Amino acid sequence: MLTSKQRAKLRGLANTADTILQVGKGGVNEMLVKQVDDALTARELIKLRVLETSPEPVKEIAQQLADATRSHNGHIKLARAYRSELELDRMLVIPTRTPPHKVSSELADGKDRLQMCRLAFAGQPEFEVSDIELCRTEPSYTVDTLEALHARWPEDELFLLTGSDMFLTLTEWRRWERLFELAVMCVGEREPNLFGRLQTYGRYLESLGARCRVIDIDPVQVSSTEVRERIHLGLPIDRLVPPAVAAYIAERQLYHGST
Repeated sequence: MLTSKQRAKLRGLANTADTILQVGKGGVNEMLVKQVDDALTARELIKLRVLETSPEPVKEIAQQLADATRSHNGHIKLARAYRSELELDRMLVIPTRTPPHKVSSELADGKDRLQMCRLAFAGQPEFEVSDIELCRTEPSYTVDTLEALHARWPEDELFLLTGSDMFLTLTEWRRWERLFELAVMCVGEREPNLFGRLQTYGRYLESLGARCRVIDIDPVQVSSTEVRERIHLGLPIDRLVPPAVAAYIAERQLYHGST
């Protein structure tokens, strides 16, 4: 049984190697399996790409922690880009209960944030909204959530998706060394001209034992702060959040007292 570090090393090697053979799902037969098995027995490095899905695909699960008005179009765009770039089998969207770096006045009620996430990702089965953190009674720490996910899916590789601001402070997080053991740290450029800085910091984190993926995607120009400010000023937010989320915020009169 390979450890997570061994799988990560093999993944890194695979990313630098050319595909030797591409087959469709129907091409995965006993002869192909035997050829692959013989190659592995001979300790040959191979790269086989199965198009569509194999009979028993390796699961790759990412989590994106969601707080405040995180159900806006910018984060939805990021979530889709991450899933495509990382070729994830499943993405968990997890509203936080009480993030240690947030004050409670900045947040809507947990049930409201859970419902907004469900509305934002409705009709997209590849995204799963989870209440794992909302069920806790104490402040939420990401490392605790990753421990729970690892216990639930011990054979799967976990990816933690962060914003650029959070990525640049990962060594200040609770039990960050364990964080690096549990998941691959992933980040996309949230603001223009940050990609080089994120790559440099990613290499620094790797020197500390982290596995990092810096994703080259278009910068996101929408922020939760902007959404809250427009709500506070009575301005429309239709272009910033999905219509169902905008309607829910209006119906529940959320964020009208915060900036």
